[in-house]
Amino acid sequence: MVDQCFQHINAKGDTVYTYGVDYGPKESVTKYNVAAKGLFYANRMPYPHAREMKKVYQDIHSSLKGNTIEVYNEKFFASLDNVELKWEVAVDGRIVQSGKISDLHIGPHQIGYVNIPFVRPTSGESFLNLTYSLKQAESLLSAGHVVATEQLWLSGIYKLGTSINADGEVKIKQDNNLVNIVGNNISISFSKKSGLLRSYQVKSVNFVDTVEVKPSFWRAPTENDFGAKFPSKLKAWKDPLSKAKLILFNARVKNGIATVKSVYDMPEVLSKLSVEYTINGTGKMWVKQSLEVDTVNLGKDPNIKDRLIPRLGMNWVLPAGFETIDYYGRGPHENYQDRNYSAPVGLYHQTVKEQYFPYVIPQETGNKTDVRWFRIANAKGEGLLVQSDSLLSISALHYLDNKLDIGDAIYDQHAADVAFTQLTQLHIDYKQMGVGGIDSWSARPLNQYLLPLKSYTYSFCVIPEFRNE
Repeated sequence: MVDQCFQHINAKGDTVYTYGVDYGPKESVTKYNVAAKGLFYANRMPYPHAREMKKVYQDIHSSLKGNTIEVYNEKFFASLDNVELKWEVAVDGRIVQSGKISDLHIGPHQIGYVNIPFVRPTSGESFLNLTYSLKQAESLLSAGHVVATEQLWLSGIYKLGTSINADGEVKIKQDNNLVNIVGNNISISFSKKSGLLRSYQVKSVNFVDTVEVKPSFWRAPTENDFGAKFPSKLKAWKDPLSKAKLILFNARVKNGIATVKSVYDMPEVLSKLSVEYTINGTGKMWVKQSLEVDTVNLGKDPNIKDRLIPRLGMNWVLPAGFETIDYYGRGPHENYQDRNYSAPVGLYHQTVKEQYFPYVIPQETGNKTDVRWFRIANAKGEGLLVQSDSLLSISALHYLDNKLDIGDAIYDQHAADVAFTQLTQLHIDYKQMGVGGIDSWSARPLNQYLLPLKSYTYSFCVIPEFRNE
């Protein structure tokens, strides 16, 4: 339950939690971090997955029957007399109704029915959120301690428009190296050599650092990834574009809309990748990414079961200063497609610095799933709104992937070793595979949470915003 690491202060004055190879002669210890496998840090700080375990272990279960909640008390000996229920109805993430029920007289292993006086919304995506907490302190638990939660879908699906309309004039200007999409207040450039987005400037604000915006298929390996040997088995996906051939690159303007398309042949991963950018005169940009698999050669591969993709998305590095996050999706803590049961859908306001969790071993962190929209901005209110016609997986960190990625094996790496940057790395993903948890020495995530090698298409819209104007 609790890590068995020791604290150490390194030469920089940072606190390091030590394990395995940090102790004694190197030939006498394990290199693995078996001392850091708990739900809580050695200093008793809960890991993000501790919240998932609390949710799974809760012993009050709720289901919706019309406007009535069926409540099952799984406790063997205690009633719910000391538990109160707070409820709220959220529409598109905003609370529109709420209330409290203080009398839950449901005995152990009994089912009770609770009438909640809410009005079912007629528009928008709506959820009924339930929070069960203690009325009076019990043993080690204080009054108000949350013992169970539930989010029940009521109605609707969150929908966003997927089209881009002409709005302002756009032109194409070219030189030997770049294709530039220009308008009254925009300058968006693409590299002719790589086919990638090089700069994205709107109203003199640059939203791209020196690193090109590029499709991303890799994540910093998790400890469970190492157990499943994914860093070596899936290594071809670490940077397939570096060995890819740009087989098509074109740009055109039609009816006030600019379209740029790049197509890559990626033989090492038996795939072709197509990325299409549609841009209007305000800088609004719709990005469509399609992965087409060579099914003929894939079927001949004797290692087809190992043909998995760690993630499918886009990696966008913003300049310094982009710190504020607002989003509508699952939260507030980090979550993944196989670890989001404890993360209700809602509106969340956070900072980029809050996204990073300092796992003892540096690894993937900070992801959010089922994202309807995601906004990131600087102190002036200048930012980007990302939205889609499908649910996205998004993260924003001050730690770059190549710093979180510790290579093919765990050996003498610590959270304090990862370099912080003022830049913000934004991942806009269709999905990344689950993080697993069956064991940490060989098991993969369950099949439904993997990304098998097959054809995929997803898209998202980027809208520049200037909220303080």
